[in-house]
Amino acid sequence: MVAQLDGVRIDTDVVLGDRPEAILRLLVHVPDDLPDQPLDAVGRELRLLCRTWDQELASAVVARTGKERGRNLGQAGADWFPAAYRDVIPAPRSTR
Repeated sequence: MVAQLDGVRIDTDVVLGDRPEAILRLLVHVPDDLPDQPLDAVGRELRLLCRTWDQELASAVVARTGKERGRNLGQAGADWFPAAYRDVIPAPRSTR
C-alpha cells in the first residue's frame, strides 16, 4: 500500500472492542499529493487482506465449483474445519 500510494511510511492501529469485528486504521504518509491513480485498487487489496478464513474458503469453493453451488458449499463447509486446521492450512488448499 505504501508503494501504491508513493508513501514514505504507514501507521497502523487495531481496536478490539465489544463487537466481534476488529477495527483497523491505516494511515499512509505521502510526501506530496496523493497519486492520480484511482484508490479503487487499494480498496480492493485491503478487502482481500481482511477476509476471514471462512470468506477465503467460500471464494475458493466458488472458483472451483461455480457461483451457485459454490456459495452454498462454502458456507456449509466452513464449520467442518477445526480451528487447529485453519491455523495451518490456507483456505484455498482445503478445496483440493
